[in-house]
Amino acid sequence: MSAITISMINYKGGVGKTVSTYNIGYGLAFLNDAKVLLVDLDPQCSLSTICLRAVSKTNRKSTDLTDIPEESTINSVIKDYLSVGQNNPCVDLNKIITPIPYKRNNGGIFNNVDFIAATMYDKRGNFYEKGLDDLEIDIVRNYAGNISHINLVTLFSRFFIDTKIKERYDFIIFDCPPANNIITQNALAVSDYYLIPTIMDALSSNGINHLNNLINHSIFAELYQSNKGVIDRCANDSQYSCLKSPPELLGIFETLRKTQILYNNRSIVKQKFGGLLFDEIIYDHKETGETAGAGVCCFSKNINKANPQYSPHENYGKLVLSLLKRLNIAKVNNNVDIHSWL
Repeated sequence: MSAITISMINYKGGVGKTVSTYNIGYGLAFLNDAKVLLVDLDPQCSLSTICLRAVSKTNRKSTDLTDIPEESTINSVIKDYLSVGQNNPCVDLNKIITPIPYKRNNGGIFNNVDFIAATMYDKRGNFYEKGLDDLEIDIVRNYAGNISHINLVTLFSRFFIDTKIKERYDFIIFDCPPANNIITQNALAVSDYYLIPTIMDALSSNGINHLNNLINHSIFAELYQSNKGVIDRCANDSQYSCLKSPPELLGIFETLRKTQILYNNRSIVKQKFGGLLFDEIIYDHKETGETAGAGVCCFSKNINKANPQYSPHENYGKLVLSLLKRLNIAKVNNNVDIHSWL
């Protein structure tokens, strides 16, 4: 087993990225019988909050971000790899990874999804509790001049190599922040693919081409060219092998579509990116975010019974099946369908 690693990314906020990460993660686990790891990289820690609420529902004990020790978060992983330079810290995956014993509607427990939390309550700060955005500022202030850029963007690569974390999972999905920062670049560097959720309004869809060019040219092409000698000299060092080619755009999918509004930008995106635009559309339902916010994935609730073609479980389910097809992965769990948790 070696996980397919995907970055969920859009530099435009408010496009349903975190909710999509959660639902697609559960869709891959549920419909494909896959073991999935979700990694929260957003400073707002929304994915961590969602996952902890799923844990709380099963354990019947309220758990929130303040209950997660800083040393059990991705913040700690980043700081540990920054502080040791080229030496490798001892990271205990059992302390970093939090399982989600997800309670199904039939009363059973589904154990195929784990997560690595982010925190905004790092109590090691001198004046106030810190999160990933503070950590990013610390990287720029204190490390950018002392550690080469190539080593700054391969922190996750070293973490993956040292812990062999990819051998535990079928899929690893990063919920990336809406920013081209060092933490985002680390996620992209270890990702095989990236997925772009987007609203099809002018502001959101116009940024897709920019994001795609930024990943393929500004981040990786320039990084490789400026460090070509180092990478070539270390041809057998897997830490740098991730930089030889950028992650591949797995696809673009439309989110938060309002049924009463026509979006002309969809045809523009389709013309530009062709088959990379998924046919499946995630429609806008207030309950979709509310359900995820309570720790419940879309496959546990039929939100739109009157018009099931617009319901999130139907849309996300079909999107996951299309995603698996695009990856040339046959659906493994033939005993379930999109509706069997309802």
